[in-house]
Amino acid sequence: MLIALVDTLKQLRLQISHLENNTLHLDYPQLSRFIAKKSKTILHIHSDLNFLYQFLFVYGRKSEGTFNRFRGEIERFYLWSWHIKDISVFDLKRVDLEEYVEFVVKPGDKWIASSVQWRYKNINGTRIQNENWRPFIDKEQCLSQQSFSSLFTALNVFYKFAA
Repeated sequence: MLIALVDTLKQLRLQISHLENNTLHLDYPQLSRFIAKKSKTILHIHSDLNFLYQFLFVYGRKSEGTFNRFRGEIERFYLWSWHIKDISVFDLKRVDLEEYVEFVVKPGDKWIASSVQWRYKNINGTRIQNENWRPFIDKEQCLSQQSFSSLFTALNVFYKFAA
C-alpha cells in the first residue's frame, strides 16, 4: 500500500514534532510502520523524511497553494525513490532522475486514483490513511508541458534547498 508521507499544511508541525521525538506512531500509526519497515533497507529514511518536512515547512509558508504543489510533486518523488529504487532521494543519480520522469508519464494503476482524495482521515484522534488516496490522479496522466515544468521546478528547488 502506498502511504502518504505528508498530511496537510496545518498538520505539518505536528508531523515534524512527532518525527523529531520519535512519536510518529501516536498519531500516524500506518506511516510509522511504513517508515520502520523501509528503514531496514533505506538507512537514512528518517533524515530523508525530516528533510522533506523541513523543505515543505519553509516553502509552504508562502501559500497553501505552493505547499500543495510542492507536496504533491516531491512526495511522489520520494515514494518512487523508496518503493521503486529502494534508496534515499539523496543517493539517486542522473539516470535515476531520467527513469523517474519516464515513470511520471506512466506510473501504473496502483499509483493512480480516479479522483482527488484526502490523504488522512481523523478517526478517534488518530490520523488514518485514506485507502483511496494515491499519488497520481487519473486526469493527470496526459501530462502537459506545464505539468513537466512544474515537476522540474519542484525538483530543482528541492535539490537547491539541499545544497
